Amino acid sequence: MRGAWTVAVLTASVVLVTACSSPQTAPSPAPATSTADPLDLTEFEKAPCGLASPEQITRFYLAAPGTVARSQSIVSCQWSSRDPRAPRYEAAADPHSGGMAGLESRRSAFPSFERTVIHNYPAAHVKDRSDTVGHSRCTTEVGVTADTLLVITATVTERSTTSEDPCDDADRFAGSIIGFQGHRAP
Repeated sequence: MRGAWTVAVLTASVVLVTACSSPQTAPSPAPATSTADPLDLTEFEKAPCGLASPEQITRFYLAAPGTVARSQSIVSCQWSSRDPRAPRYEAAADPHSGGMAGLESRRSAFPSFERTVIHNYPAAHVKDRSDTVGHSRCTTEVGVTADTLLVITATVTERSTTSEDPCDDADRFAGSIIGFQGHRAP
């Protein structure tokens, strides 16, 4: 009986050691170019001030209405802060960007490019060369469909005391817009 007990203990030990030492296969992360739940924001390409709800405007201390601004490639909405210590925000839907794949292909154009995830959507913090003295700015670009980016820029001035990191601010505003727009979807 003692021999059978020893064999059972040795067999269990070998099984346990083998199970613990074999490599564990973790699920591979989704590529930065995939989007699990596409969020169609094309209606906001020309009317970007509708991206944020009135409640969001209030919660982020923004002055309403926002101001439509046109750059070379996209139309955005700019909101100034009602509190000079809080960040300013700019938002746009860019359906011509090529999505995250297009952004990744242009990453060498940015002095800073850091991948992140916003509400399960692939995203990146990008900083451009137009940052100025006295201002700290971060743009969070979120791949909401295979070919569309939600582009959020947060600008913090030297007077800002409510923010330490404009990327965190841009992420929060992007997440808020994604949550609002996601609930509007049919």
